[in-house]
Amino acid sequence: MEKTVRKAQRRQHSSWSFYQLRQFIQYKADLAGIPVMLVDPKNTSRTCIQCGYVAKENRSLRDNFCCRACGYVDLADKLAAENIRRDAVN
Repeated sequence: MEKTVRKAQRRQHSSWSFYQLRQFIQYKADLAGIPVMLVDPKNTSRTCIQCGYVAKENRSLRDNFCCRACGYVDLADKLAAENIRRDAVN
């Protein structure tokens, strides 16, 4: 059964599960003594890990990344994960 939500409530409704997931991760990390770093995911799948160029056109296809500046090609999800890792480490 699918529930519809008013436009004004979509963000709150859609992001609830991500907040809960973050709480679970934080809880388990605290038990294990592991620090959790929060990273802004904005443009992580549009930013080239080779040259740093950011553009919407880098994601012409949903699953693929191709940098318009240097030509670097990779899977978009893999690239985003690497950018998030780099941001957390730096």
